[in-house]
Amino acid sequence: MVRWLLLMNLVTILAGCAQTPPASTVSSNTSTNVCMQQVQDLQRIPPAPTSPTDGFRRNQLCIAERVCRQRAEFTDPRWLDQVMQDFITAYTRKTLHWEQLLANCQQRSPLNPLRKLLCQREMARYHIFTDLRAALDQAGCGTDADWQRLEGHITACIADAGYAPLLSDYIQHRVVNYRNQVRWACQHHQ
Repeated sequence: MVRWLLLMNLVTILAGCAQTPPASTVSSNTSTNVCMQQVQDLQRIPPAPTSPTDGFRRNQLCIAERVCRQRAEFTDPRWLDQVMQDFITAYTRKTLHWEQLLANCQQRSPLNPLRKLLCQREMARYHIFTDLRAALDQAGCGTDADWQRLEGHITACIADAGYAPLLSDYIQHRVVNYRNQVRWACQHHQ
């Protein structure tokens, strides 16, 4: 039963993705399984559209799905696997200060019209400056080409998230800026 559910989750992810390899290819490739496991872990976090944290979860899932589907295009797919594993696991397992951060978001007044956006901003900053930094410390800084490829997937997911156009541009700029700060620190302190 569990295997069937996992297979159905994988089929759901791959449905409609013309560039995705057939399921038999995904199953036999151990490295692809590392990346796809992170997608499955994110899928286990139940959607909660009224929660101020749901937009962040949706964006993370979008990025992970896109990146894992395009894994073969990366110069160093093993680097990607390690970064994805360390980065996503920190969020899915709520390491370090995640529980407090999520609790703070839930405590924000539901009457605040910026509640969701403020939570998403705080979660993104923490995830990048804490979790991404730790992942790069473990896996290395990655190639310029892979870093740019990741950025393309991230900005595409932000663009597809349904934010107003100017807000989407602002969020993309902030996330790219935060990521680049972390990578610069990795490159200059390794």
